[in-house]
Amino acid sequence: MGVDKGLLTLGHQKVIEHILETCRKVCDTVFIITSNQDYAQLNVPLLADTITNAGPAGGIDALLHHTSSQLNMVVSCDMPFVDVNSIEYMIAQSVQHAITIPMLNNYPEAMFGVYKKECQSMWRQLLLEHTYKMSELISHFNAKFVDGNELQRHNPRLFSNLNTPEEFRNAELWLTK
Repeated sequence: MGVDKGLLTLGHQKVIEHILETCRKVCDTVFIITSNQDYAQLNVPLLADTITNAGPAGGIDALLHHTSSQLNMVVSCDMPFVDVNSIEYMIAQSVQHAITIPMLNNYPEAMFGVYKKECQSMWRQLLLEHTYKMSELISHFNAKFVDGNELQRHNPRLFSNLNTPEEFRNAELWLTK
């Protein structure tokens, strides 16, 4: 998109504000993983990547490093239609697994998942070995793959991302319906 998607205004609030509002209903503590200081206005702790240039994997590493929570729900900043029921479902599915993520059309939706604190050491080691691809990282853990189609039955817009101006316009249209 060429801009920070979380700071886009969708409806009456920034995308990140909706995500934070939703996550706060379920999670005791929320963080924003970013080095963009424009997020400081939200009065939420900001976590910068400890290992830079590692993409989303570096963000999860920062979270696992800084959190004291055993269960950590990760929600991408471009998922404006995330809902409480989907988060609660993912957390409930994570009881016996180190990582729990949805699979949608044979693709892991790794940026909407539960990552347990116990992953921290091995996750960091894999990053230090230059393993950055999310599916490769996840393959080293006891992971559960939830049916993303089942999640979409309850929330058809859950995995609607804002990767292009067209997707953003579609999200705006959906909000006005």
